[in-house]
Amino acid sequence: MANIGFLHGIGDSMRGVVGEGFESAPMYPLKTILAPRAPGGGASDFAGGLPEISDPLFLMRVMRERKTFAGLVLSPEEALSPVEALRAVTWDAAVAMEMEHLVGGFRPGSLADFAVPTDGTVRVLETWLGGERVWRYDGA
Repeated sequence: MANIGFLHGIGDSMRGVVGEGFESAPMYPLKTILAPRAPGGGASDFAGGLPEISDPLFLMRVMRERKTFAGLVLSPEEALSPVEALRAVTWDAAVAMEMEHLVGGFRPGSLADFAVPTDGTVRVLETWLGGERVWRYDGA
């Protein structure tokens, strides 16, 4: 799957390519791709441009909101739920890299960065490294 972050970064320029009505053109059709439960890895490749494009939390927000830099919402029917977005940047990405035996889920022996979605948002509350907590959100 292409990096959904580009929808945010270059989505506004698509009017010149697609023309009028581009807001509903089938760009980054995530819901459609994931409907048959095909893995749709949340890619975070970065070859230049906005640095946040490589941030998985930013990518998850774009998957849910589908907003461009200028605030246009493109193909809102293709938005993912918080849980679908989390799966795209974790398990689906691991499957796409053929690394699901090592990362992407909670299993004994897996390496994991993890997040728990609550109330439609995802916040990083703790960071663990090698089975030990190395950072904890202080609530401020």
